[in-house]
Amino acid sequence: MLFFFFSWLPGRCSVWCVAHYFLHMLCVIELLSFSFFFLLLLFTLTHSLTLSCLVAVPCFFPLVLHRLTTRGKNYTVEYAG
Repeated sequence: MLFFFFSWLPGRCSVWCVAHYFLHMLCVIELLSFSFFFLLLLFTLTHSLTLSCLVAVPCFFPLVLHRLTTRGKNYTVEYAG
């Protein structure tokens, strides 16, 4: 990810560079909490639309599929006693 970060802004390490890095970290946090729609929005705002699609489709499709297949199912554990 750092390679992509530094290659995306060649020769520019400024406040925007740091802000962009923290946006990526926020994206990772959002990914872990399955808030992929907010993550997709952040990628769209910080990258070109083409790059957003290239990143979003392979990364988020499994998450969307997981969310759709587990919707409405109750995974609570019931204790006998």
